Amino acid sequence: MRIEHSQNFLHSKRLVSELLSKSNITSEDTVIEIGPGKGIITEELSKKCGQVIGIEYDKELAHLLQESFTNKSNVKIIEQDFLKYKLPNNGVYKICANIPFNLTADIMKKVLEFENPPTDIYFIMQYEAFLKYAGKPYYCESLRSLLYKPWFTAELIHEFQPSDFHPVPNARICFVHFQKKCTPDITEGTDYKNFLSYVFSAAGNSFKEKTKKLFSYEQQKRICKQIKISMDSSVTAIAYEGWLNLYDVFLKFVSNEKKEIIRGSEKHLKNSQKNLHKIHRNRNNGYSKTKSYKKNSEKK
Repeated sequence: MRIEHSQNFLHSKRLVSELLSKSNITSEDTVIEIGPGKGIITEELSKKCGQVIGIEYDKELAHLLQESFTNKSNVKIIEQDFLKYKLPNNGVYKICANIPFNLTADIMKKVLEFENPPTDIYFIMQYEAFLKYAGKPYYCESLRSLLYKPWFTAELIHEFQPSDFHPVPNARICFVHFQKKCTPDITEGTDYKNFLSYVFSAAGNSFKEKTKKLFSYEQQKRICKQIKISMDSSVTAIAYEGWLNLYDVFLKFVSNEKKEIIRGSEKHLKNSQKNLHKIHRNRNNGYSKTKSYKKNSEKK
């Protein structure tokens, strides 16, 4: 197995069964599992839901899984990279997985932004990553949590002990639930996401500085009074409901000319983050190669 796709595997069927008993997965459900690995979750899912579709990247593991579940008519194993797998364009489905932690951001983006997203997502993931996507009441709101809150709720179900996994992880790991809202708080998301991306990436540290090109000074004062913050507050101090209020003011009372300011902000921010990630990755690779070269030199 390639190192970058390695995972920490659960080893207790009893624990997996207990976790699934806390889910809303039923015998009527089709559940997609990302990276089944050795099949411990797959096996328990097959007892609980109508159909399990396991998407396994590793060729050897995929073949072993196919052999293991040959006699399970409700289990289908597909050898493929989940990030390239085509999710269902229609119909209801759910996702349950112990995801590769280094692919968390890519996987979350794929499932949360898909045009026909799963109704329920059950992930075993790093606790710190969950906080970024969940926001309050578990943590302060972030751009990442606010981008998805109009469409999904987040719930922490269980926090694991390190000994529950092999190999033993260094990070805190939890079992979480993201559920699609029956009625979204916002119906059209493009302007909302551009609005958030613009405010978070705008120059300055305070609400006053970051929104001065969008709102007049009088509008800023009225907004602060409504959402109960000061002009000097950080935008991370704004509660989710406050952001909905803020966005509503933007839609109703800001001129079309000023609304143009936010156009393309989400795409621009994503491109900037992608470039930073690429630079960081190249630096790390360069450091690793240098370190490896020094070690080899010392051996000679």
